Amino acid sequence: MWDVSGAQIGYVDRTVAGAGNPLLMKSKLENTLEVTPENQKDYIQFTLGGQSWATNKDNDESAPTYCKVGGWDPRAGPLCNEFDSGTAQESKRQMDCYFQCPWGGGATSDGS
Repeated sequence: MWDVSGAQIGYVDRTVAGAGNPLLMKSKLENTLEVTPENQKDYIQFTLGGQSWATNKDNDESAPTYCKVGGWDPRAGPLCNEFDSGTAQESKRQMDCYFQCPWGGGATSDGS
């Protein structure tokens, strides 16, 4: 996670996450960012404090929370075959999401 000046304010090691197991990212913000990937309809939900947004519906750049979702790298997108693990390939979706940085003057969620 980066602020508007490009300074890194949050990080989490690569991990497995899904609908029943959201990723929790601590940061320089007071609240923990919750990231929930939804495999069924190919979108990601985000929650930070009282804010919630999702990549599949929140794309209005005039709104306080929104995402710009681009293409896949590689372009073909995720490929996997559950019966032959040798055909799986790592894929990344290019996106940037924006939100308000709530700050009530409390401690950071990363304890620093």
